[in-house]
Amino acid sequence: MLFKPIENYNRFASKLLCEVGFYRKETGQKPYATRDFPLNDNSVLRIWGFNSVLICDGEDDVNKMFVDPSAAEVVQREAGVTHLIMCHHPFSWLRNSAEFQGRIEEVAKIHLFGHEHTLRVDEHKKFTRIRAGALHPDRDEANWQPGYNFIDVSVSGPPEKRKLDIKLWVRHLFGTRYIGVPDGEGRDPWQLDHDLGPWTQPQVVVPSVPSVASVAPSTSIEAVVEAIPMVDPPISVRAVAIKIMALREFDQRKIITDLALHQDGDQRLLDYEFALAAVRRAGERGELQKLSDAIDKHTGAKK
Repeated sequence: MLFKPIENYNRFASKLLCEVGFYRKETGQKPYATRDFPLNDNSVLRIWGFNSVLICDGEDDVNKMFVDPSAAEVVQREAGVTHLIMCHHPFSWLRNSAEFQGRIEEVAKIHLFGHEHTLRVDEHKKFTRIRAGALHPDRDEANWQPGYNFIDVSVSGPPEKRKLDIKLWVRHLFGTRYIGVPDGEGRDPWQLDHDLGPWTQPQVVVPSVPSVASVAPSTSIEAVVEAIPMVDPPISVRAVAIKIMALREFDQRKIITDLALHQDGDQRLLDYEFALAAVRRAGERGELQKLSDAIDKHTGAKK
């Protein structure tokens, strides 16, 4: 009942594997969305999207909204991981914000919020909080001024003294064009940083390559090249999900059935949930490449 009003959003978000809802083992669905991105030192920037619109309506007000209680538990410290959280409503609008805010301010380095579009940047020692600058804010809103932000994130320093460097371009409408908003010291972009825990990238075992000295003089260069092990990059669940969600429901079900990626209970799922459950099941079984190839073959046949 709570998630019914955002079903159309979930149908759209499922194409990017970002649907939200109550925990469902068969589909992998959670009440939040998360995605990992590599930073310049090969550590991880983990982005969390939390849903604050479960009871959103025309009577929205401060201290009335909710986030799923798990939001206060799932963001955990992890070596080599920097957390960025996104939530539409700021903490003051959330009735159950206490534990959520405490955990986020202690663990996450970057906080992105919407709904309130003034006081765009809030600097703290442990984190930076940034509010969205709406391109089309409500004209009845106090201090109405369209705006937007660009954020650049990187890591600097040696492994034992790492810092998260944040460059922030703040823009707002002035007359008929958008202009830069400098920080308190007149800098544009803003330049902020936060201490990160020590972390060293784990050593990766690289397959051995035959050296020239170990190759018989009579061996051709083609034979040497063929002896070098070639490893294809692994295909991701998200990449296959995007591909299958671009197909018609009938074609999705045919491919899933042909590969026996369905199981009892799937008939209770919505169409997009059925497809995502099959993709995640393929990942668990080590059959993602087989599913991806079947989609490509089917798409090619259609063309």
